[in-house]
Amino acid sequence: MSHSNDRRGRLVPAIRTRWAASIGELSRREAALWTLALATFWLDIGVTTVGLDRGLVESNPIAVASMAAIGPVAGLVALKGGSLAVGVGGWLALPARSQWIVPALLSVPWGGAVCLNVARLVGLL
Repeated sequence: MSHSNDRRGRLVPAIRTRWAASIGELSRREAALWTLALATFWLDIGVTTVGLDRGLVESNPIAVASMAAIGPVAGLVALKGGSLAVGVGGWLALPARSQWIVPALLSVPWGGAVCLNVARLVGLL
């Protein structure tokens, strides 16, 4: 029992230290990529919600289940928030010189979904 508590006692401060160091070392490029990732995160949720209201159908079965369980917006926030949490964990685990890849990779599917849904909404697809 105390072995688990000892490990947790060392892990939480280590995460805090890594978080503070990572935030402190953000380059302009990485800050811009995190801004892009968070913007595409919220835009994807917003555009998807508008699309659903206008008759578009969600094609991701996991998203469909999540939305059915707790509602469209909450389901999307929970699903995408889980992805964001995994991304932040990966970001913390990477060496500082490689951390920029995480927000860049998070932005790709969310940005793609936004573009695709906007195209569908304006009748291009």
